[in-house]
Amino acid sequence: MRDNTTDEIYNAMLKALAVLAFGLALLRERAQIDPLTNLFNRRTYDERLETLSVSKATDTPVSLILGDIDNFKRCNESLNGLDHRCGDMYIRGIGHILKHAVREGDYAQPFRKGGDEFALLLQNAPLPVAVERAHEVKKAIKQMRLAVPHGGIERFLPPVTMSMGIGAIPEHGSTVKQLIEAATVALAQAKARRAGTIVVASTILPSR
Repeated sequence: MRDNTTDEIYNAMLKALAVLAFGLALLRERAQIDPLTNLFNRRTYDERLETLSVSKATDTPVSLILGDIDNFKRCNESLNGLDHRCGDMYIRGIGHILKHAVREGDYAQPFRKGGDEFALLLQNAPLPVAVERAHEVKKAIKQMRLAVPHGGIERFLPPVTMSMGIGAIPEHGSTVKQLIEAATVALAQAKARRAGTIVVASTILPSR
C-alpha cells in the first residue's frame, strides 16, 4: 500500500500535468487566433486549406469567400489623430460580423488573413449558400455603425464596404488550388469594380 507521502506526491504530479496540458492547449489556441478579431489567423487558414487539400473528397461541395475592405487606408485616416483606433474598430467590427455569418450545417470557418483581408471557408456548403452568406455579410457591414470618443463627444466613423470574391468546388474546379485561384481572381475583379461588389468566379481554371 502507498503511504500518505506517496499519495501526496502522486496527486501533486497529476495536478502539475493537468496544469501543463491546459497551458499547452491555451498556447496552441492562441497560436491559431488573431487577437484583434478572435477569428482564425493566416497560419490557421493555410493549415486548414492544406489539410483540406490532402483529405478533400471530390463529391463534397466546398466554397471560399475572400474579402478585402475597400479604400481601407482612406477610412483609416478619416479622423485626424484617431487613425489606429479607427482601423482596429473597422477590422474588429467585420470580424464580429463574419463570426455571426457562420451557421450550423455550413461547417464554416472565418479567418483574418492579415491587415484588411478576410476569408470564410464553407465546407459542405454549395455555391448558392456561399453567395447567400456573402450578401448577408455585405448587408451587415452596410448596417454597421461604429463610434469613437473624440473631443468629449462620440463621433461616428464613415461607413465602410468590403469587396468579395467567391470560388467553389465543383463549379470552379475539383482541387483546393483551383478553389483558391478562382476566389482570388473573383476578388480582384470585384476590387476593380465599385466598392462593395461581390463577384462569383465564372470559369473553371486549369489544374496546374
